[in-house]
Amino acid sequence: MLLIYLQGSREQLAIAEFAASLLIIPKTLAINAAKDSSDLVAKLRSYHAASQTSSQNAIEPDPKKKNYKNYGLDLTRGKVHDEVKAGVLEPSMSKIRSLVSHPQYLGGRTKLLTVI
Repeated sequence: MLLIYLQGSREQLAIAEFAASLLIIPKTLAINAAKDSSDLVAKLRSYHAASQTSSQNAIEPDPKKKNYKNYGLDLTRGKVHDEVKAGVLEPSMSKIRSLVSHPQYLGGRTKLLTVI
C-alpha cells in the first residue's frame, strides 16, 4: 500500500482499486473456510505492512519483520503464519510460462479482431 503514495492521482486510484480487488481472494477463502475473514485479512495486511515499513524506514531492517512478506493464511487453523516455513511455495515455473504465453495470446486476439 505504500506504493500508492508515490504515484500521481490517477495512478493512485488504479493501484488502490487493484489492491482492493486482490483482497477479495483471501476474504473469499476465509469465508468459505468458515473463519472470521475480517480478522484474518486485517492481521495479514498488518504483517505485510510491517514488512514493507521495516525494510524502507530502518537503517538495518529487522530480519523477523522482513520475513513478514511471506506470511499467508492457514485456514485449517484460522491463523496467519509463515508460508515458507510451512513449505507452501508458489510455482514460479507456471508464472514464467504464463508470462511467456501472454503476448502470444494477445497477438492472436488482435489478429482475430483485425480479420473481423
